[in-house]
Amino acid sequence: MENNTPNSPPEDETPFQRMLKNPIEWSDEYIVNVDSDVFRTIWTEPTETFKRLVAAQSGGWVQDWIKILFVLGGIARGIDGMEYVYTYNKPFLILGPLVFAIVRGGLFGWIFFYVLSGLLCWTGNKILKGNANEDDYKIIVAWSLVPGIASMAFGVLLLLGEIIQNSESTPEFISDISTALYLFCSGIEIILAIWSVALLVIGIRVIQPFGTGKAILNTFLPGILVLIIFGGVALIFGKLLGE
Repeated sequence: MENNTPNSPPEDETPFQRMLKNPIEWSDEYIVNVDSDVFRTIWTEPTETFKRLVAAQSGGWVQDWIKILFVLGGIARGIDGMEYVYTYNKPFLILGPLVFAIVRGGLFGWIFFYVLSGLLCWTGNKILKGNANEDDYKIIVAWSLVPGIASMAFGVLLLLGEIIQNSESTPEFISDISTALYLFCSGIEIILAIWSVALLVIGIRVIQPFGTGKAILNTFLPGILVLIIFGGVALIFGKLLGE
């Protein structure tokens, strides 16, 4: 005779099925399959999406997409950071710097995110007394880049608007439309940048036993430390060169 209480799981229920009902209670022994749907749910259900990704991190799909997102994130940084170098009435000359920014970001920008993941892990564990590993941080950094990668389209539109606005041959009504488009795209880029930071904070809360305040501190602490180190080095060299 079966003696299942109403609160006990069915005898034929697997640990994996129980984990899906309680995703916060994952274990490394479970295998969770994820697919491209996480690129949708990262916008609407970021906490649950990060839990699924971390639970499935041993799978090749997640690891492959970490690399891809780091490269795309590097390209996005390259486009955002490029200098708008062009000649009036010859806007096609912007193509060279744009291609260079994309290639440079794709080849080297991803290194920044690997370093960032390591710094976030070190500050989170050593300074803030957390217990996550670097692979966890790589996952949350990679998927927090999704809004920034999406903003690449708006970055290109901003660049085109900049070219049109500064072209002497552009009719006034076209220039007005370009200005409105420029302001719209700038606003969208700001919103997406804020959402990227918010995703990183949410991800840190998932992988670390941190509250919101501590997760925010973990997000910005690597940048603060880098500024302190470079500021100290610059001050030392300044004094040495001044003597």
